[in-house]
Amino acid sequence: MNGPTGLMIGAGKGVIRSMLCNADYMSDIIPCDMAINATIALAWQVGTEKSIKPIFLNATANQENPISWGDALELGKKHVFDNPFSQPLWYPGGRMTSSKVLHWLAVIFFQTIPAYLLDSLLIVTGNKPFLVRVQNRVNAGLDLLQYYTMKQWIFR
Repeated sequence: MNGPTGLMIGAGKGVIRSMLCNADYMSDIIPCDMAINATIALAWQVGTEKSIKPIFLNATANQENPISWGDALELGKKHVFDNPFSQPLWYPGGRMTSSKVLHWLAVIFFQTIPAYLLDSLLIVTGNKPFLVRVQNRVNAGLDLLQYYTMKQWIFR
């Protein structure tokens, strides 16, 4: 549930309502099995060559199958509506913005305040609150991810 997969699940469950991201930038995402295969291949190369200099490998899709963050979001939305998650917390969706102020306001009004209100209702009804904790984890993950979504990356 890390990276883009966690983002899609969070948006599909309605937990993520805003993401700080430039929708026009390309998302250089590769499947994890390709990253693992590249790591194994690099380990094999390092083990067989016994090179004095460090050996580097960039595992990237770059221009082979380009998709922007905005297109990835729309594709994810399509799949979420075709195959909805069980027990969503809010209607799936959310939006991307490259404005830090708009993102901050959206997080406050559409994520943080509703989490506190619903946790208060859960406490009043004798249930265990969990939404504020979930929102804190979501926000920490988004803070890490926005480093990559707010820059255009070019790998060779």
